Amino acid sequence: MFELPHYHRFYAGTQCTSCVYTGFEVFRIKRYLWFERTELYFCICLFPYFSGRESFSSASGRTCSDCRGGSRLVNLSLVIPVYNAVDHLENFLSLILPHLDGLNRSWEIFFVDDHSGDGSFDLITRLHKRDRRIRGCRLKENRGQQNALFCGLSSCSGEYIITMDDDGQHPISLLPDLLAELEKGWDVVYLVNREKRRHGILRFGTALTDLFFELFCGKPSSVEIGSYRILRRELVESFAEFPGRFVYISALIFRSHPKPRVCSMRYTPGGKAGLRDSRFSLGRRLKVFLLLFLYYGPFRGIVRGIDRVGGHGQKKPCEIKEVL
Repeated sequence: MFELPHYHRFYAGTQCTSCVYTGFEVFRIKRYLWFERTELYFCICLFPYFSGRESFSSASGRTCSDCRGGSRLVNLSLVIPVYNAVDHLENFLSLILPHLDGLNRSWEIFFVDDHSGDGSFDLITRLHKRDRRIRGCRLKENRGQQNALFCGLSSCSGEYIITMDDDGQHPISLLPDLLAELEKGWDVVYLVNREKRRHGILRFGTALTDLFFELFCGKPSSVEIGSYRILRRELVESFAEFPGRFVYISALIFRSHPKPRVCSMRYTPGGKAGLRDSRFSLGRRLKVFLLLFLYYGPFRGIVRGIDRVGGHGQKKPCEIKEVL
């Protein structure tokens, strides 16, 4: 076996997305062993100070530690899961780009295509060729919004990371407020719709989920949660190696160690409707709550143990097919 000193080494087709993004060259060298074929990826740095080696687990696609710690780390990443988004993705992008350009910060948009069937990733690839700050990945299979968010959080390169939906209902104009609040010393800031008071069984489901987070995840009762939030990279890295089958980002946040500092803000939505309706039916919400209870509730140790014995735990939550 041979090694090239002062280079990064990547196994099983993974690569440092930050290095590739900023102009490094990736060379693939195939080695054939008597019992298997191993593909080694070498990321050859163009600058003399970049050295060291780091191996990655397969299908992670995330940035290497040297890149995260150096000047190639952007200040802000927007992680946005998409599914069958061809019809509205460019319109959505036209809404958020002016606000990002007005921040006077380095930024990137990271779309996570949850194995769409309408060519969404082809569109993301074309957008990436137009503007290298628009990046993304395509997942091997459709496994839901939370899994897509987990993959995006593991793959982006921002010091601060914002997660939001692609339906246009999260106000991008409040980005400066989110950033200002986070920089007061919080690890996570949620931005929650002030008027989003559901009625009937959906309201009951929301209350039940809040109660679950308070009882089993340590969420303060004063904090409201949602999919629009900003996180520090250090917090993301504390749960990036989560081995379980079912991921739920807010549960991972509140169960992180050390305990994160979390707050929530409220906003009043404008009169403009989103680009499309919510994809989450009552049945899907109930299924998510059941999995949440099993994997993060009082029986989580038993459930994860059964997964490991049955071999299901080998299926990682982050399975990326292609990354830009």
